[in-house]
Amino acid sequence: MIIPLLATAVYMVPLAVLLITRPWPKQGLLFLVYLIPAMLYSLADFLFRAEVFANHERIAVKVIICLAILMIIQFHFVLRSYATSRLDRMAFLAYLILAATIILVATDFMPRLVDTTGETSTIKYGVGIIPIVVGALALVGHDLLLLRRRFKASAQVMERNQLTYLLLATLVGAAGMITSLTDVGTKYATAHIGVLGVALIIVYAIAAHRLMDVGAALRRVLVFFWLTVIIGVAYAVLYWLASIAFDFQWQVKPIAASIGVAFLCVILVYLAHSFLREAVEGLFVGRKHSYRQQLHEFISTTYGITDLDAFGQELLTLICRSTDSRQAWLIVPSLERGGLDTRASYSLDENDAPAQIRIREDSPIHTRLMNQTEPLSKLDLQILPEFASLWDEERKEIETAGIDMLFPIRNDDRLAGILALSRKRRRAILSLEEIDLIFSALNRFAAAIEKESMREELQAKEEELVIFNRLMSILSSSMDIQEAFDRFSEELEKVAPVDWATIALAEGNELVFLALSSTSSSPWQVDQRIPLAGTGAEWVMTHHKSLYEPDLVKQSRFVTADKHTRQGIRSIVYLPLVSGGRSIGSLTVASNQPGAYNMRQVKLLEQLATHITTPIENSQLYHQAREKARVDELTTLFNRRHFDERLKEELTRQARYGGTFSLLMLDLDAFKVYNDIFGHPAGDQLLREVSGLIKACIRTSDQAFRYGGDEFAVILPHIDTDAAYHVAERVRQTIAHQMQLASTGVAASIGVANCPEDGTTAADMVTVADTALYYAKYNGGNRTYLPAKVRSTLPVEATRETRSPSLAAIYALTTAVDAKDHYTYTHSHQVRGYALALAEAIGSPPDLISRLSAASLLHDIGKIGVSDRILTTKDPLTEDELAELRTHPRLGVTIISNMPGLSACVPAILHHHENYDGSGYPDGLKGEAIPLEARILCLANAFADMTSYRPHHDALSWDEALEEITRCAGSQFDPRLARAFVEAVRSGAIAKTLESEKLEEIQVPVANGAAPKNGGHGGHGQ
Repeated sequence: MIIPLLATAVYMVPLAVLLITRPWPKQGLLFLVYLIPAMLYSLADFLFRAEVFANHERIAVKVIICLAILMIIQFHFVLRSYATSRLDRMAFLAYLILAATIILVATDFMPRLVDTTGETSTIKYGVGIIPIVVGALALVGHDLLLLRRRFKASAQVMERNQLTYLLLATLVGAAGMITSLTDVGTKYATAHIGVLGVALIIVYAIAAHRLMDVGAALRRVLVFFWLTVIIGVAYAVLYWLASIAFDFQWQVKPIAASIGVAFLCVILVYLAHSFLREAVEGLFVGRKHSYRQQLHEFISTTYGITDLDAFGQELLTLICRSTDSRQAWLIVPSLERGGLDTRASYSLDENDAPAQIRIREDSPIHTRLMNQTEPLSKLDLQILPEFASLWDEERKEIETAGIDMLFPIRNDDRLAGILALSRKRRRAILSLEEIDLIFSALNRFAAAIEKESMREELQAKEEELVIFNRLMSILSSSMDIQEAFDRFSEELEKVAPVDWATIALAEGNELVFLALSSTSSSPWQVDQRIPLAGTGAEWVMTHHKSLYEPDLVKQSRFVTADKHTRQGIRSIVYLPLVSGGRSIGSLTVASNQPGAYNMRQVKLLEQLATHITTPIENSQLYHQAREKARVDELTTLFNRRHFDERLKEELTRQARYGGTFSLLMLDLDAFKVYNDIFGHPAGDQLLREVSGLIKACIRTSDQAFRYGGDEFAVILPHIDTDAAYHVAERVRQTIAHQMQLASTGVAASIGVANCPEDGTTAADMVTVADTALYYAKYNGGNRTYLPAKVRSTLPVEATRETRSPSLAAIYALTTAVDAKDHYTYTHSHQVRGYALALAEAIGSPPDLISRLSAASLLHDIGKIGVSDRILTTKDPLTEDELAELRTHPRLGVTIISNMPGLSACVPAILHHHENYDGSGYPDGLKGEAIPLEARILCLANAFADMTSYRPHHDALSWDEALEEITRCAGSQFDPRLARAFVEAVRSGAIAKTLESEKLEEIQVPVANGAAPKNGGHGGHGQ
């Protein structure tokens, strides 16, 4: 009889837990539906064995049988919910077993015999119980198989523990129910032993292994349970003592009745107490009572904080509503600015948003609340002398917000935060009860608030560490500090605004900008030097600490501030770069927004500044080594390799942004003789002196190079031809004057080239300037020549070493032709450009392109033997004049045929006036019999002539000239070449350079090095 009673008592624990836990999860609801018949089953069997149902034993047994089957079926649903996470329709067929049981007991088919005579009860269930037992065992057995399958598939430790206890409880319960069908089981209530075992296992699983997430409710129920046990034991002891004192016998019915009455009285008192308390609280506190109840529940049920913002909002809402305070603030330590900042706020009036409150770390409010546990009132701030030093801004914030009370949130003598409350709505002050309620909540959550703040701080530091490591790896990834700094600044923008940043190093009394990054124009450039005195870099280097200027418009202290503000910079941070205990420069980061940086960002920048010195020094060492590799040791000028790099850079810059630059090529006259007479040491000294003279005559932005031997080069950025000529003359005259004073006999010859006037490639620029230089030396030396717009007057494959007196004669002849007819000289260069473009368009081999390049320049050289009147007349030519003009191809061949390296040009020069239909001259060749380079030259010559102004015809437009070429294809021109040329022009492969405009004169001075008058340009016609 005791066993069913214990089972009933144990089942009351999880039943009470579920009853006070809302809302019910699905598994919780299934447990509840199981626990009710399980407890009723044990209670009914206890009452049956206590003979409470005297004379109704058979009916009691029928009820007990039905409750047992219902309990098994409901336990089946619990098992199925853990095994499959869902209940299908087949699971509900289990109720057929219950229906069959009800039918069997209703028709008296079961039980067959119930005998309660004597001390024990005898129950004979009959054969009707067999199908019921088999069905129940099959049902539970299937559930066990599903649980076992789920257990094997699960990888979660908690879930496997839960399934283990469910399996164990099922086996214990099944064993008890099966043995209860025997006489021994009936006598000793083995079914209830199994039920009691199931109850104990379930209660333990709930408490220790979270079979259901009802931990808080379980703890409260266990308190009441043990309280009930203690009261029950005390009641039994007192009842036993009373039986001895008053000499009466123990009887089950009076004991059970008295326990029931006592239990009902306790419940009645509890309900009445709750009702009366609610009524009294509602009478005196009103609507605030419900909010206080919610606050109490919030305090008792919340055990951790995972979102400080959401938690603070909920806490402030309940505190405001339970105390009727207008507004409330949760103020916690700030990671970004130091001190304490508002983390959450609430206002009873939705239209009155609370202001942001900030308590500085050095504020007397912060100091006071750190050292005491009592709240701080508005009156305290006004009258206590320790608050006289309160910042005006801070005092104004508090007064404007209407704060009436400040509560410290303390955890182990540490200030975890501050709760600020404004005046209550009826201008009343907080009662002692309300203050106790607030402190109860704050003390409960102080540790959790501090822990969450520290977790957020740790997370922020971890994020900063990741970014810090990424920034350091970027800065160390390249020895080119400028390239690395650009990527460094882009990555830094993820944690701090960067509109302008620089690394500047101190060199003596100057500050050199080593690397620079800017989203807009910068007042300084990389490698630029400014005075160090009066700059922010000087200040941080002197004081060895960072400096933050939040708004340069309102307050600035350095000489660079004006340039920064004109650039749009409003806030700036200066950080010292320290190496080996000495400051070597500064890292400066700036933003276009005022007050752009907080304390956290400044600290991160300070950490970066302390670690980037090593990569910067490594970059400097690399830069110095690179500079050493780029400098000629003898003259200290840049060497040939760096010249090639700089020339390509200037060409790239010009192609992208436009503009112009010039190139000087310089060669020393008679240097070899001087070197042979006085020796190489004297020659080296002379080269050093000349290098110094060159550098003294050019700007700091210009660059001088030792090209090789006694040759030098100078790149002049942003200088046109005329200005470059004057620079070259200044260099030449300075060298000549100094060499004359030293009686060395050495002078300098200089050639000039300009981009884009004379070329747009490195080869063109060097060839044009080198050619002009050679021509200056050929004409006596100590001269400067301007081969303006001359891409090359040598064959493509020619070099300085292949020049010969014969080629020099060719230059003289071309100059003579130019003197007779300016058009011929310019026309040849146009023809060369069109011919080479056409040859490349049809995929010609390199040797043909090389021959065609030279032939294009020399194709009209035979006109030197043609009368000036024929070349310049505006009247139509007579037959005799035309015949004389047509002799120029043969005359040109006669001039060049015996010259080394030019014999391959003879076919193109001789036949460039042959027509495809055989109507040309001088030999009347037809079709493929005409050499390919001559056919190409014929087409290029005609197109250049048609699109240029001549005394006897106006220039055609490109479209008109292309139509004429198409019309004459097959007669004058090779039709295949004509189509290719038209397609190349239409596609843009052949650029449109001159159309319907006068051509500029190209002057190469021959007799002397004087500058051309009026810039050396004038109009001329063909």
